[in-house]
Amino acid sequence: MEKITKTKAESLIRGSNGKWFNVVFQKRTDGSIRSLTGRTRVTKYLTGGGPRYDAKEQGLITVFEASKKQYRSVPIEGLKFLTIGNTKYEVM
Repeated sequence: MEKITKTKAESLIRGSNGKWFNVVFQKRTDGSIRSLTGRTRVTKYLTGGGPRYDAKEQGLITVFEASKKQYRSVPIEGLKFLTIGNTKYEVM
């Protein structure tokens, strides 16, 4: 398992161009560990309102979670593990 920085992990996720990935992160609200399989650049379920905040400014990555068909915000500082393709990363 390769070790990468949070900045590199963010770059990999944002540069995934709609490819599926799995991420494990610590939630900001209660500190619990959460895992999700998702992808970026999904527009199918948008309602037109959009978020009332700038995700990047807040240190978040917006991800479409496949199992629940909903959008999630993943905190960059909470990233623990990332799997893209067949490569697994531990985020330091």
